[in-house]
Amino acid sequence: MVDLVVRRLSAAGWEAMVEYSFNDYGDRGSVDVLAWHTDGSALLLVETKSELANLQDTCRALDIKARVVPRLVARDRGWHPTVVGVVLVLRESTRERAAVARRAAIFDASFPARTLAIRQWICRPDSPLRGLWFLRLSNTNCAKGRIRGLPARL
Repeated sequence: MVDLVVRRLSAAGWEAMVEYSFNDYGDRGSVDVLAWHTDGSALLLVETKSELANLQDTCRALDIKARVVPRLVARDRGWHPTVVGVVLVLRESTRERAAVARRAAIFDASFPARTLAIRQWICRPDSPLRGLWFLRLSNTNCAKGRIRGLPARL
């Protein structure tokens, strides 16, 4: 999933890195994908989850990252974001969509943007964003045992 996110961001003109780790006055962790868009002075923090076990921990960790990481990348990498996006990526599946639907109020409050809005934002990051991106990993036909290529679109 991380590889696909990085490929899609790179194709859209973002500079992406994986597993940006930090420790800042006791706030510590790592960002699965950290991406910089020079034209928009935009920073994107991406958390990927193959399975969402604890939503409360995920929201708390992303809030810490959104608060701490922009300052650290300004210092460490010279990226001075004017816009920050935070995106939680889940695998596109009926199971994951059902899990989100069961906790819709939490997801709507914490990650109001969805896949289409995120794709548009990636192309033009002009305002802060918090969203949930359902990512289709591949087109798989299990009955025939074939795997067709990854989708070309964002």
